[in-house]
Amino acid sequence: MLALAPAVRAGWNSQATNSSSGASGLDTSIVTTDRADAQVQEALLPDPAPASLLTIDEAAVVLHVPRSWLRDRVSARLVPHTRLGRHVRFTPEHMSQIIAGGEESPRSTPVPTGGGRRRRR
Repeated sequence: MLALAPAVRAGWNSQATNSSSGASGLDTSIVTTDRADAQVQEALLPDPAPASLLTIDEAAVVLHVPRSWLRDRVSARLVPHTRLGRHVRFTPEHMSQIIAGGEESPRSTPVPTGGGRRRRR
């Protein structure tokens, strides 16, 4: 919650008698101070988690696979991931490694398709 400076709180109490109030009855110095306090507090807050870390659900969407498929592989430690406590996260490098790990090279000879006509049953 945003803490208001004493001067701002005093301004709220005296806004009806304040000569700087506009037609709306709002003291513009209060709004300016409130906005300045909000900007200062935003500057002091820690940065949110890096956008490059993905949750299991987000990584599953990016990889176009079911969440359960990815969870099963994380549980079996078959895909690279990072654990932050009990939370699993994926970096862009992890995503590239998962994709590369699933890559298959083409066969050098074509697979026979059965050749002729199908028999009816």
